[in-house]
Amino acid sequence: ESFVRQLLLGTGLCRRELGVEVKTGWQLDTFGHHAQMPQLLRLAGIDSFWFFRGVPSWDVPAEFLWEGLDGTRVEAFWLPQGYAVAYGLPPEPNEFGRLLEERFALLDRQAAGPERAGPAGADVCAPEAHVPACAAAFNGRPDRPFRLRLAVPAEYEAAVRRRDADRPVVAGELNPI
Repeated sequence: ESFVRQLLLGTGLCRRELGVEVKTGWQLDTFGHHAQMPQLLRLAGIDSFWFFRGVPSWDVPAEFLWEGLDGTRVEAFWLPQGYAVAYGLPPEPNEFGRLLEERFALLDRQAAGPERAGPAGADVCAPEAHVPACAAAFNGRPDRPFRLRLAVPAEYEAAVRRRDADRPVVAGELNPI
């Protein structure tokens, strides 16, 4: 009941006050996710679920379909290296780029394609003002191994959908404890 109430109040507030339809479920630091959540998310109009804790194995890819008790599926986006993998990078462009490449590589094991989601924030923190300029400097390097794109979750989800329509299904509860 508490989760359903949060969905109703949260999506209603965003619709009423911001004119935004919430389509992304965001529970990055929750310590477990009930197997009925895919159904509840879909009934609330939410298409995707982002989280950090709870996959059954380190062999699970970062993007999969989560299947609930009733068979309802929702796109799941697991952040295997945490929800702050691109946070705290230094403001000096060369050091920013070096550490960014290291953190990008940490995601190799669970990456199903060339894109990686690397949130640049942590818990309750202000955006780091140097990130856009450092990202531009990184993208301007002729030797860069990938292109850094500042985006919102929906843009990443669209990139995953374009590349990969055949994601594995993980069924049941996502609970690490």
